[in-house]
Amino acid sequence: MARDDHPDNKQKQKRTLVGLYLALVATLFLIGIFIIWKYEKDSYHTVETDTVNLRNGPGITYDIKTQAKSGARYRLIEEQQDWEKVLLENGQAGWMPKWLSSSSWDQNQTDESGTGFIATIIKDTDARQDAKEDGKKVADVAKNGKYNILFQQKGWLQVQLNQQLGWIKQEDVEITPGHIPYQSDSSSATEDTTFLKDYDYTVTAEADGAHIRKEPDSNSDIVKEAKMKESFAYLGQSGAFYHVKASDGTEGYLANWLATSNSKAMQKLAETAKATTTLNQKTIVIDAGHGGEDPGAIAQDNTTYEKNMTLNTAKATQKALEAAGAKVIMTRTDDTYVGLAERGELANKNNVDAFISFHYDSAEEKTASGTTLYYYHDHSIPMIQAIQAQLLEQGALPNTGYDYANYQVLRDTKMVATLIELGYMSNPSDVKVFNQDSYYQKVAKAVVDGLTVYFNQKADLMKQIDPTATGSATAKGTTTDDTESDSSSSTDHTVTSTTSDQATSQMSASSEAGASE
Repeated sequence: MARDDHPDNKQKQKRTLVGLYLALVATLFLIGIFIIWKYEKDSYHTVETDTVNLRNGPGITYDIKTQAKSGARYRLIEEQQDWEKVLLENGQAGWMPKWLSSSSWDQNQTDESGTGFIATIIKDTDARQDAKEDGKKVADVAKNGKYNILFQQKGWLQVQLNQQLGWIKQEDVEITPGHIPYQSDSSSATEDTTFLKDYDYTVTAEADGAHIRKEPDSNSDIVKEAKMKESFAYLGQSGAFYHVKASDGTEGYLANWLATSNSKAMQKLAETAKATTTLNQKTIVIDAGHGGEDPGAIAQDNTTYEKNMTLNTAKATQKALEAAGAKVIMTRTDDTYVGLAERGELANKNNVDAFISFHYDSAEEKTASGTTLYYYHDHSIPMIQAIQAQLLEQGALPNTGYDYANYQVLRDTKMVATLIELGYMSNPSDVKVFNQDSYYQKVAKAVVDGLTVYFNQKADLMKQIDPTATGSATAKGTTTDDTESDSSSSTDHTVTSTTSDQATSQMSASSEAGASE
């Protein structure tokens, strides 16, 4: 009998075929399970904002049917222009604006919808002079009115009204991306600009009715209201405010997010400092926030991670600092996880001269925008002031000043230290601005220039930044962060001059003063 015809061999062949068959069946079964899982995963989307109103129809004129909270899952069942009809897991259905849907987000969109935000009033309400319930009423705003959003703070939106600004509660509006062309009724075309020839730089108001304050503080008296495109002489900077002078001689402070300036004063200050100071003998720790298993904040496209943005910024800054002669120690150079305690220990162990930590912020409100610097120990304030002044002048996003924060990396470090939030991952417009190499280069230059000025003139820093500034100020604020903040600390913090190295004139640059103009 042939060897292949032996009963034992036939039995083995049969078992092999059966095994292959079962393996094939199991593989097909697993593939089927994966396809079903993938379909379920892809067909469901997640609400990423705090609360989304679901309406009875595709438009804000329809009544609100229900609300979907952050984290709620839904399926897309219909689309009409800029609206999507969705079905929640609890069986309720309604219409939401397409731009709030994670299913339709496109990071590469280039149309005008990504350049700003519009507030549409959903019920008759009041606009107030300040972002608070008892603020002075400046106008009635009617349902369905549309206004450009200029700034956001703690549940309030600053909007452009007719020839004036106003704050409206965010719960009273529907927010959509876009920009409404604005034509001021109070033209500044006839203003006297001849006085500007006596000044090196100018500041231009970009909002009609922008408040010029007596002091660089949002609670200070209003001394003048600027016209759209009105020009002022640049006198200096204090925190998040430009110090300006009007054609009629009025001096005051204008929030930087309501204006533009051609000033190069801070960069000239850095160039002057470089003539006598180098960073050759300085060692700087550059800390790229998050990393590895800790992605940090994630943009709405679900592919842009904070940990990558911070690393890109850190590498650009490392290169710029080393080119300026500094020794740089990086807390991480790739996508690895580094504990918060390790970061501070690294700086302390090497007895470095300064610690700079980069982060990108996130908020429930997509309109939150801009950069902010934080400190823990008072001795860090002069360095922060120097960097903040450069970042305001050179940066591509508005700056809200600086504030106290109980972050571990700042609390643990003994040397001067700051944590810089460089924009909002939750704001599509901010992401477009900072998700590019040119932004990292601007940040890097601002840090190098700021450090150069700080090490050159620590004791006289603020006199150089704003020669007309006098007195001291208070920085108030509390900050929380799930990964770095000690939630037990949420008290007001007063900035005081405690050493001769501190500035002789402190800026009022807390995020409270710098974020509610």
